[in-house]
Amino acid sequence: MKRIKAQVLREFGDHGADTLERYFVQIEYTAFWCIRMLRHAEGIEAVIPEGVEDAVIVRLGINELHQIKTRDESQGPWTNAEVLPILCQQYQRRNAFLGQCHFHFVSNQMADAKTSLGPRSLGPLYPLKHLLEIKHDGQAYKVEEQQELQRFEGIFVPRIRDGLVKDYHDNIDDATALELLHNTWIETDSSRLRNADNITELDSAFRELYPDLPAYTLSELSEIYDRLVLLVFVRAQDIANSFISKKAQDIANSL
Repeated sequence: MKRIKAQVLREFGDHGADTLERYFVQIEYTAFWCIRMLRHAEGIEAVIPEGVEDAVIVRLGINELHQIKTRDESQGPWTNAEVLPILCQQYQRRNAFLGQCHFHFVSNQMADAKTSLGPRSLGPLYPLKHLLEIKHDGQAYKVEEQQELQRFEGIFVPRIRDGLVKDYHDNIDDATALELLHNTWIETDSSRLRNADNITELDSAFRELYPDLPAYTLSELSEIYDRLVLLVFVRAQDIANSFISKKAQDIANSL
């Protein structure tokens, strides 16, 4: 893995080890979902690096927008107040896609569980994360969970509307804001960032895809994975450069 990082560093430029590490985390996260494409049960049709969002996964006709945030432990857990502007940015980006969008905030850091919920406070992130997970798992809420979710909705919905209007001139109604919130996944303390064993994941995917063939060796898997990571990196750069060129052309056309 050191070899592939060195190659990426030469391509990416010398912007500091921390910048490289964070960017490489994003590349490996995207590579993980490329590997998951090999599993037919996932229903993944495409994985797009740097396609408006850090990573976009097209699954069963739904665009999953993944925003990846690495954070040092010294910075503390994520709070609702910190995450909401990031979510609003994701919500605005739905306008770049046809069809339904789901929104994933992904971080290696934990979610705050201490901030009090009140009229002037967005409250703790962890309970909101948990309540949304219950919904996404298709489970029924207990009475007290439903009441707590409604309290979060009462605070978040107007904040989402205000944030989209103020920062993006995107005017939505309460029902749309509520739908955006319900289509949000809070994936803090994610094991897929910095700790993911993607080579093992690749081995498992190949064994499932080709059960009657001899398994790849570790050396072969490492070579395949290195090539995948470089492919993701080059593709991400191509998409980013294409987007920049298009924006520059749009600006030029508006003059």
